[in-house]
Amino acid sequence: MKKDSWRMSVMLAVFCLAYALVLTGCGGSGSPANQPPIETIRAWGSDGFFQIRTNDPRYHGWTLWHFFANANQNPDIFEIDVKKMSGAQSRGFGMSFGAEDPYNTYALHINVLGDFAIARRLSGTYSTIQAWMPSNWLYTGFGVLNTIRVTRSGSTFRVYFNGQNAAEFTDSYITGGNMIGFRVSIGTSDQVFFPNTPVDVRFRQTSP
Repeated sequence: MKKDSWRMSVMLAVFCLAYALVLTGCGGSGSPANQPPIETIRAWGSDGFFQIRTNDPRYHGWTLWHFFANANQNPDIFEIDVKKMSGAQSRGFGMSFGAEDPYNTYALHINVLGDFAIARRLSGTYSTIQAWMPSNWLYTGFGVLNTIRVTRSGSTFRVYFNGQNAAEFTDSYITGGNMIGFRVSIGTSDQVFFPNTPVDVRFRQTSP
């Protein structure tokens, strides 16, 4: 009888330990030892660039952004330098411009293949202004710096890549917005493979 009670006590102790491990987890982040930690960074670096970087699977299919007031003395000029260090080749990154807030803004995306697209976000809903198309004025490849610029004159917008006029459009849905922003389209799980390969883009605003 005593031996049976002892066995039951041991089994109960093992069960309680296993149940506690299920509730609390183990291994820190839950990643195998040979994988990098899962993290998301949106911060200025010592090199003067603002970094948006993530290897978090929760952000698959998302767009990450950072908005701020346009620092240019001319509020109708929006210009940044940008380079993509890693991520999906075809996924866009670039600049929000003429924004009233993050939900009412224009967006200029480029990719490392030399393509660009323009969109409007009005009350949170996106509309295409210019579908993806190639530009001879964009430099291609990872780690390659491009300067992208938009000027506004009334309802007319002109787009420049590396000092060359690449496109023009007319739109009057958003008027007077003076915010600018950095934006990154993260990509889906079959385009970027987290956590081993992060999406990493670097930005800085320029003042012509």
